[in-house]
Amino acid sequence: MASTECTKHANRPEVSTGPCSRFFDFDEEISEFFIFFVRWTRRPDQMYEDVVKLAYQDDPEKLKGLLAEPRGGESRIKRFARFVMEMMLIRGTDNFLSYLSELLALIFTSRPETLKSAETVKLEDILQHATMDDLVKRLAERRVERLSYQGMKDLQKDLTERLNFEIFPSCEPLSRAVRIIEIRNLFVHNRGVVNRTFLARTGDSSMPIGSLFELRPHPLISDLDFLAHSVLDIDERASVKFGLARSKSEPNGRSKLPRTS
Repeated sequence: MASTECTKHANRPEVSTGPCSRFFDFDEEISEFFIFFVRWTRRPDQMYEDVVKLAYQDDPEKLKGLLAEPRGGESRIKRFARFVMEMMLIRGTDNFLSYLSELLALIFTSRPETLKSAETVKLEDILQHATMDDLVKRLAERRVERLSYQGMKDLQKDLTERLNFEIFPSCEPLSRAVRIIEIRNLFVHNRGVVNRTFLARTGDSSMPIGSLFELRPHPLISDLDFLAHSVLDIDERASVKFGLARSKSEPNGRSKLPRTS
């Protein structure tokens, strides 16, 4: 496959909401990057040269010195392969969380009655908006911003109580999603080192505090595939329940549905 090709995700639905289509756009990019990286590693020294030339093209002296260094490409690939897996985990999980935020924004703007709550809105805030649509969009943004800071379990509880909608319909997939997100948080906020927060939120006592969480290729790919399947399920149920508009979903950002924000 040439690097310019766009491979359609095997799980990509024929029709979907805009947030779902954009999720699979980015998921396909992650998959293509992984394939590209694996193929590149077959030529480790050429890979090193290509990266150095790209990074230091504006610094000829530095570039010349780096190109003159011993390569040792294969050992470097083995050493830094974990960074590739960390990046895939982080970007893949963030893609899932972005999907949830976009879906909630779509629900709130498509069905303004879902914004009802005991929360009060100041008159001065209302008067800042020229139309009711603008006000609804701003209220939806505020709600999404607040919900996005919640943990997955709290978000699940909030949406179940307010919208009678569950992100995950049973405990097992919810627990798995929580674990994936907490692993992501370890690498984003704690360099992958296991801490008390991770143990408390996942209930996993198999790794001691202070140990480095070791990512492995097969579990990582399985987790990303789980998130993609979860998006399919969530999108289908949310579309039916809230009457969300769906359209033909095509690879590489060609969804006919415009963004809601």
